Amino acid sequence: MMRAASTRVEAEVIDGKVELVLGDAACLPYRDNTMDRIFHCNCYYFWPDVNKVCLKLHRVLKDGGIMVTCLSLDRMQDIDSRGYLQCAISWDPNIYIDALKKTGFVNVEMKDEYCDKTKQAFQAIYAYKPCINES
Repeated sequence: MMRAASTRVEAEVIDGKVELVLGDAACLPYRDNTMDRIFHCNCYYFWPDVNKVCLKLHRVLKDGGIMVTCLSLDRMQDIDSRGYLQCAISWDPNIYIDALKKTGFVNVEMKDEYCDKTKQAFQAIYAYKPCINES
């Protein structure tokens, strides 16, 4: 995955716009309020403690920042039915969405999206960290 991601966003990494990190999402090595945006794909269902990771994501995201995760529900159902997700905790997006809300994210929603390049449908979960002056 790291190799594929590195190839796909090589120019953005070189320009300093993107940083790819392989590590434990529950131990993010970043200071508080340092990221404008967080994107992750196909991983929340492997986190042993989804609430703990959501707290970490919330901690490092700047006020007003956005966190986006992508997955394909159709593909998840297919690979789960084949027994390939035995190591997954739960790929149910509602569990993840609830954890995001419980840890302080707002306007959390899952939307159906479509990639023009690959001609594939997928789902994106959007979550925002409120600005400090918002109540």
